[in-house]
Parts: sequence; structure tokens; C-alpha cells
Amino acid sequence: MSEILDLEKVKTNLENINENLKKLIAGEVLDNCTLEDTKLQIRSIRNACSQGTQAQNFLIEQEETIAYMQMIVSKDLQAKDLIELSWQFVANLTVQNEKSQKFVWDHLGETLTDDIRIHPIDNNTDKKLMIIYNICRGGLVECSEKFALTLLADIWHRIVEEQSNEELVFVDLFFEYFLVTNQWTLRLYATISAQNRIDILKYITTYIRNDSPNGPIRTILMEYISKEFKKKADCILRNSGDMENSLHPQEVYNLLSVISCATGSELYYNIYARDDALFLSAGALLQSIVALGKKEPNQFTPMTKLEEVAPGSNIDTSFELEISFELKTLLVRTIGNLLCTNRHNQQHCIDTKLLPALLECTNMDARNPLIKEWSILAIRNACYDCPEIQHMISELTEAGQAPNQLLTELNIEMGALRIQPKE
Repeated sequence: MSEILDLEKVKTNLENINENLKKLIAGEVLDNCTLEDTKLQIRSIRNACSQGTQAQNFLIEQEETIAYMQMIVSKDLQAKDLIELSWQFVANLTVQNEKSQKFVWDHLGETLTDDIRIHPIDNNTDKKLMIIYNICRGGLVECSEKFALTLLADIWHRIVEEQSNEELVFVDLFFEYFLVTNQWTLRLYATISAQNRIDILKYITTYIRNDSPNGPIRTILMEYISKEFKKKADCILRNSGDMENSLHPQEVYNLLSVISCATGSELYYNIYARDDALFLSAGALLQSIVALGKKEPNQFTPMTKLEEVAPGSNIDTSFELEISFELKTLLVRTIGNLLCTNRHNQQHCIDTKLLPALLECTNMDARNPLIKEWSILAIRNACYDCPEIQHMISELTEAGQAPNQLLTELNIEMGALRIQPKE
């Protein structure tokens, strides 16, 4: 008997809410008392959803509910606190209830997704994403996982672009579902646009840097990232007028960013340590970039002048937006990690004559922050327990000071050393 009375109370609250929201949309001003009562009533029906499917089904069976939901997403309604409570209600309505999920998607799906894409990232974004998450996980509504993954990538792109500090719990939960739990994500990832793939790779890099808090990313996806890098790595060195292909260098950069982080993590190192082709591809790309940088000045030429590296320099920093910025650092970092206690890769280093390229990277370069430090680590890992490479290093002799524009400007005589093999 008490449950029937509770449902009747919910129905009465819903009628009052609809009436007051209609007045607001019509431009009427509600007194503070009425506004507060409306908020309490919205909280009441929001909390009623937690009673289970019976309460949720009761709510969606009320004729006024459709009109109420349309009011929720009205662009004319400026009462932010009421909108927030309303989104909370819709989100709670979709929790573990296939019937209400279908109802919400049929009546609000298109409007909801448009709203997510159009509005700036705010505290309601997470509530809207929770609705999509619940519907997607329900599995019986025509909300495809490809659509959801694309929407998620778009949201992450905007979070990065807008430098949003909003705490979006369901962004991480949704990504966890796709990257850690869902066994079909690779099929989805392979079919979405290049820009969406890039945005997902950026999230993966962030996720790995944060020590994979919700569990390791599925091995099959990490292996595919290596496969894609090896297949597309050489596009860094050439241009294409095709719009899709023009994004490939950025994609390669972000593939490499994931790999450079992953090879330094115990969770993923073994996936890549046994991938000989990955080491060879990274080494070949580094050698090509080093050689290219020695030709006439280009985006791969090291920036070593004082005016280029000084913190207060007035030099145009647009180079930081080029695909070459930090690229060599990522390559050297990846190579260094893959050389760590890895006899096969140490032998590849010898066979491909990679050591000179690593030595070239020990100079300061404003295009590649921390490249000197990563190069030293890479050389150290190459030498560790490898007599052949140790012997190669020992055969190098001092041949005077290497050209160093920075040291010349500072009038410092003791600088880096030029090295050459013994004759």
C-alpha cells in the first residue's frame, strides 16, 4: 500500500514540475518559493528512480513525461540548477532498465547527442554521457558502439582543445569499457575516422601515463597500435594532398607517443619487447630523420642557437605545432626502452648501425626537449651487458670539439666532443 502511495506522490510531483517548467519556458518569472519547491520535486522523482524498474517504468508511462523531457533539453530554459537536476533524473531513469533506456533513446537520442556536441564541456556533460553509457551497455537499443566510441573521441578532443578541468567520471568509465573490457573495440577502432583514432590515441597516452588506473588495455589493441605504426611510419617523411592521408603523420606521432609510454611500463613492455619489427621501424625512422636534418635547414634540423633555446626568447614558437616537435625524443625514448636488457634489439642496433644516430641525438635541440637525456639512457641500455657495443664505444676517439652554436655564443670553450672511429 505504501508503494502505491509513493508512486502517486511521484505522479503529483511530475505534474507540478511540468506546469512550472512550462511557465519558465514561456518567460514567466517564478517566485523563490515556487522555484525551491520545483527543485525539491525534481529531486524527488530523480531519487524515485533508485527504487528500481517499477518506479522507472511508472515514470515513463506518464503522458506528461515526454513533455517534461522535452523541457529538459529546451535551449530557452536558463535555470541552470533545474537543468542539472533534470539531467540527473534522466540519467537515473536509464540505470539497468532496458525499457526506460529505449524510451529515452527514442525520444531524446538525437537531441541528446546534438546537445553533447554543441554545448561547451560543463558539469552536465558527464550526466549526458552517463545516459549514453547506460544505453550503450544495455545493448538492446539502436545506439551502436561505433557511434558511442566516435562520440567519446569527439568529447575527448574537445576536453583537450578547451583544456577543460571538469571532472568527467563517465569519460573514464566509458573509455575503460572500450579499452579494457570490450573485446570488439579493435574492430570499431579500425573503422572510425583518422581524427577519431588520433583522439583515442591521445587518451590512451594519458591513461598509460596515469599507470592504467582501471586495468591494462587489451593486448590485441596494443599490438594493433604497433602494427599501425610500422605500416604508416614512413609517411612522416612525405606529404600528401589527400585530406585523410594528411592526418597520417599526426596519427603516427600519436601511435609513437603511446608506444614510447607503453615500453616504459611493466604492464606493456613485454608486448613490444618481442616485436623486432617495431624496433627496426623506430630505428630506421630515427636514422632517416637524423640524415634529413643534416641537409638544408628543415623541420628536422636541430635548433641549438641560444636565441632558439633561451626561456625568454622572442623566436616564433610555431615550430612547437609541427609534427617534428618532440618526434625524435619519442623515437629515442622508444628505442632506449626497447634496448633495456634486450639482447635481440641490441643485436639489431649493431646490425643496422643505429648507434651513430643515437650519438647524434646527444646534443641540445629545442625541437626535442629532453632528447639528450633520453639519448644517454638509450646508449647506456645499448651498452648494458653487450660487449660488442661496448667495444664500438671504446673504439671512438676524441677528434676535437664538435661544432656547438650555443656554446660558441656563450663563449664557452669546453663543449661536446666530436668522435670518429679509430683508423
